[in-house]
Amino acid sequence: MDISPSIASGNLLRIEEEVAFADRFFNSLHLDIEDGVAVSGITFGTKMCQLICDASTAAEKSIHLEVWRPLDYLEEVRKCNANHVFIQTAHLSEAQQVIQIYQQAGIPTGISINVLDQSRPDFYALLTLADEILVATAYPDDPEQCYQNEMEKLALKLAAEGKKVWIDGGVTAEIYSKLADSSLTAAVMGRAVFKNKEQAVKQFCQNR
Repeated sequence: MDISPSIASGNLLRIEEEVAFADRFFNSLHLDIEDGVAVSGITFGTKMCQLICDASTAAEKSIHLEVWRPLDYLEEVRKCNANHVFIQTAHLSEAQQVIQIYQQAGIPTGISINVLDQSRPDFYALLTLADEILVATAYPDDPEQCYQNEMEKLALKLAAEGKKVWIDGGVTAEIYSKLADSSLTAAVMGRAVFKNKEQAVKQFCQNR
């Protein structure tokens, strides 16, 4: 299972250094676009995301779009040229239509699901729209990012069905170690990477 460092957990006053670190040691970078409405946090806007993506040399760049009106962001997200764009669906009444519009625009689009999505009447239909799924393993607005084991089970189930599944939220070094050889595609990891970068390199990169 790959690791995609979430740059929002880095030192944003030294963003160039943090991007260079993720590029060098993980060859992957994850960006959250949050509008303060779909979720309570506000991270990067699309202009900053584009600048980061342009500066990054990582082979894999992913965007997690956590905004109230994703279609308003389509053209700006396209300019980022990310390898993966995951759209949060829990708050969208027409989630299937939004995903399809992004895909038809040539954007490599997957879906981001959290615990709230499981009560959607169209949940299983939604899962058929994309081969890549980001499973939120912590509640989106949980400041402690408490890991949800039931969402891990869902992620493993979807991976066993042939989906390319990422997990995101509360993934510690211990959790990563447990799942490293699983069928999951990638783990988005923020605090576990950027809180102590020297330790993260020793834990995650020496045998890569």
